[in-house]
This record gives sequence, structure tokens and C-alpha cells, in this order.
Amino acid sequence: MKHILTLFIIIILAASCNTSTNTNDQSDTTHTTPAPVTKEKPSAFTGPMIGERINGPANIRSSANGEVIFSLNDHTLVNSTEGKNGWYNIGLLAELPNDAYGTDTLHKGHKIIVDGKVVGEILKDIPVSTSTTTKKTWAELTGYTYKDNLYPASIIENELEDYLSKITDRSLKTMQPFISNFKLEKDDRMPPFITYFNYENWMDDPSPLMRIQLVFEKDQLIGIVHSRNIHIPSTTNAALERDFQVAFYNDIPQETQQKFIKAFNTFMQGVD
Repeated sequence: MKHILTLFIIIILAASCNTSTNTNDQSDTTHTTPAPVTKEKPSAFTGPMIGERINGPANIRSSANGEVIFSLNDHTLVNSTEGKNGWYNIGLLAELPNDAYGTDTLHKGHKIIVDGKVVGEILKDIPVSTSTTTKKTWAELTGYTYKDNLYPASIIENELEDYLSKITDRSLKTMQPFISNFKLEKDDRMPPFITYFNYENWMDDPSPLMRIQLVFEKDQLIGIVHSRNIHIPSTTNAALERDFQVAFYNDIPQETQQKFIKAFNTFMQGVD
């Protein structure tokens, strides 16, 4: 009986030592430096991308590597120029009360409002210009943010390259999800071609032209007009009016290519 009791005590002491050791291990881990966490995360956004969206919250700076002037919340929709050395010039129109027209400065702590929702905050007094209509007044906010602060899938050139690499045919039906996601506008003013396009950046041009234009003939994608660099396999670029390029698929006959080039250039000559 003594042997059994002694064995029982030994077992209890051993269990007690193990528990103490585990507790100390857990305590120690709370003081270790956590592993770096990447900024990119799964997107919970369910609406159409339409354009560049902030992977945030994100700091917006006065210049590349400049001082922080405001911040924007996750998935805020912005306009963006083409990236340069990893930095993007972005902008948005912040809503103001109608009696704020003529305001020349937004002060630190001011909440940035778009479509009635707070999307960010001014972090340093910054000069602004304002515009107004009978119903609305707004201030133009512009700044710079690093590429990690934009969702890659919200940049239409990135997403188009990725989308085209995954499809097995170039029919209008197959392209429709992409067209809907970026809300591309239909244009039938270059017959027999039908195109779907979005506009370039208002920060570069107050009357912007096309940025991406998908060109269809008989419901088949034959080429992509673009104002920024894109890299689509099995295509060859041709020059268009006003420094545009069109990436024609290599299986499209030269006659068809020339017909579209003529239609596009004729159309652009009539655009102010």
C-alpha cells in the first residue's frame, strides 16, 4: 500500500512541474517580438471596384516620401495617376457644407466625407481649392501614397492582365464580369465596332479621355486601347491619335486592324 501511495504522490508532483513549465513558456512568448505582418489582406469589399481603392487605413503624403497630410480608410475610392517608382498620385473630392465654398484651408482633425460617409481625416493643415454647384460643394484633395496602399485588383490595368490570362475565349459574354466590375461604358460610335471604356484621371486632364477601351467586333474582343502601359500576351501594339496605343490580338486580320485604327482616329479628330 505504501508503494502505491508513494507512486501516486510522484505522479502528482510530476504533473505539477509540467503545468508550471507550460505556464512559464506561455508567459515568455508574450515578450517575444511578433513576426512581421504583410499589409495585403483578403478583401471584404463586395461592390464593383470601379477604380483604385485604398488598402488601408493608409497615410497620404505631400509628395513621394513626403510628410503625411491626411489618412484614408480601407476601400476608399480614389483617382490615381500611373505609378512612378512605386508611388501613386491620388485624389478625391471631399464634400463640404455649401457655405464652405471659398475655403482655402482644411485643418487638422477635419473629417473627410464622400457620399455622406467619413472616409478619412486631415492630419495636417493643408491648402485646398473648392468648387460648388447648386446642390454640392467640395474640396479637391490630392497626395501621394505607396503602392502597398492600393489594392492591386482595383487597378484596372493589373486586373485586365490577370483576367485575360485566365479566360479561355474572348467573347463579350466572357468579358461581361470584368466590364461590370469596372462599370465600363458602352460606345457604339465607331461602327462596326462596339467598345467598352472608362475615363482617364481628372487630375491630369479636366476633360479626360479614355483610359482602357475594350474593342469588340461581332461580340469578340479584338484589341484593347490604352493610355497607360499594359502587357497582354499574344498582342501587338499599334499607334493611335493623341498618343493612344491599341493592343491588337495577333490573330486579328490586318484589314480589320486598319479599319478600327481609321475609325478611332476619325472619331478622335472630332473630340475637343
